[in-house]
Amino acid sequence: MIGSTENDGIAKIVAMLDSINARLSAVEEAINIQPTDNLGLIEAAAKPTIKESSEDLEFRLGEKWFGKIGIIAFLLAIFNFLVLPFESIPQTLILISGFFISIVMITVSFIGARMLKNLAGYMLGSGLILLFVSTLRLHFFTSEPLITNQILLIILLYIVTGISLTFSLKKESVFLTSLTLLFFYAATLISDFPILIFTSLILGAFGASYLSRKNDWGTLSIFAILLTYLVHLLWYLNNPFLGKEMMVIQNWNLNLIFIPVYTLIFGIANTDKKQEELDDFVGLQKTIYNAIGGSALFILISINSNYNFAGLLNFGLSLVLLALASIHWTKQKSKFATFLYSMLAYAAFSVAIVLTFSSPDYFIWLCWQSIAVVSTALWFRSKFIVVANFFIFLSIIFAYLISAGETSTSAISFGLVALVSARIMNWQKERLELTTENLRIGYLIIAFLIIPFVLYTTLPPHLVGISYIALAFIYYLLGKLINNKKYRLMASGTLVLSLVYIFIFGLTSSDTTYKIFSFLLVSIALVIISIVYAKVRLKEKRSDD
Repeated sequence: MIGSTENDGIAKIVAMLDSINARLSAVEEAINIQPTDNLGLIEAAAKPTIKESSEDLEFRLGEKWFGKIGIIAFLLAIFNFLVLPFESIPQTLILISGFFISIVMITVSFIGARMLKNLAGYMLGSGLILLFVSTLRLHFFTSEPLITNQILLIILLYIVTGISLTFSLKKESVFLTSLTLLFFYAATLISDFPILIFTSLILGAFGASYLSRKNDWGTLSIFAILLTYLVHLLWYLNNPFLGKEMMVIQNWNLNLIFIPVYTLIFGIANTDKKQEELDDFVGLQKTIYNAIGGSALFILISINSNYNFAGLLNFGLSLVLLALASIHWTKQKSKFATFLYSMLAYAAFSVAIVLTFSSPDYFIWLCWQSIAVVSTALWFRSKFIVVANFFIFLSIIFAYLISAGETSTSAISFGLVALVSARIMNWQKERLELTTENLRIGYLIIAFLIIPFVLYTTLPPHLVGISYIALAFIYYLLGKLINNKKYRLMASGTLVLSLVYIFIFGLTSSDTTYKIFSFLLVSIALVIISIVYAKVRLKEKRSDD
């Protein structure tokens, strides 16, 4: 009874599904949709997921990882055998063993490439490392070198590097190419000849950038950037790579010229990217390492050098970084690269100013630099640069007031720069990606406060009130010329300051002539401004009517 009931239920469900299928077929035929065969999808969905068994995991671990770890352990053993001194073993035997083992490993990596497909690359790389170290053993790591001529040794190391480059290009391996670059730079450092070192670094930067762009090897470019700046730093520290005492080299300041060249090469190479690769993680790393590495190394060396034109060289670096920011912006609109390169360019420009001028004069030049920063930020449409520059400008003012001791008339530059910056931002506000109203008000407040302060501290007491009245009239004229209410408010505020000062100083001053003249001038100013406001109000009423 129960079985028949269940069969009837199943039959009803099947009949209902057949009815639905028939209706769908009729709809497809009516709207001219070709029926699709979903059998393949059903089979794919029904196919069970193959899980890795413990036996498969065991074989993968034994086949791949044990062999790789074994090759690395063997490489370390032979490396120590070649580097560490062994008095009981003849020097010739050590050299023959090193070259023999390296050649065998390189040969086996090609002959047994199919059988050892998971280990061939490791064997080839290990063989090249041992070949390079064995060549080093001809001169280093022994008290009785077989080759005493260092030039001959460098030539042999370059030959080994050429062999490594041939294999790496044939295998199209980013690992072997990075290893080749390491060999090239190591051989160059061993020469300890500045011109050769810097020329090799430029060639390495060009080669790595070319191969990185050609084969899409982002890691090669990152490795080359870090290694290039590290090798230059090692040379600057008296090449401790050769066991020399670590110290700063100060008698070869022309090395500063080469650092912007590396930065320019790596920076330009990082601009040729697809839109979907723009500001990706690898690209961001290359930008960060290149910009910060090159700038930090250059500024470090220039500050510690005794070169008379260090400030001029930092200015040159700022132009290079600003050029890279412009290239990244015009070619790809990369916001991050543009921001980083431009901010570091301004930092290098600031260092150039500090190294060129004495304190506290360089604070004045630093504030005028702010106009250049705002102008380029408008071109780059960078809200980050504009905001960062505002706070840097504030910090420059505070640093000047703290360190200057006595304010000079040149400090009025802070107010003028604030006024010009606010005007530039208002003039080109549509180019920025943020509402600049608050920043413009901030600049105007700075000008409103700093200019009267400078006048108060630098002018004779009997001229301060008069200068405030003159400043108020200038603000009124500016407000009328550009039809800006903010300047009229600044004029009114400055006039109030003049009234307060004149009343306080005028009542306490013993100079009768000053009292009469100052009060007369204030009265005239108030009457004129009252008339001006009356005319403005009347004009507004007529326009409303």
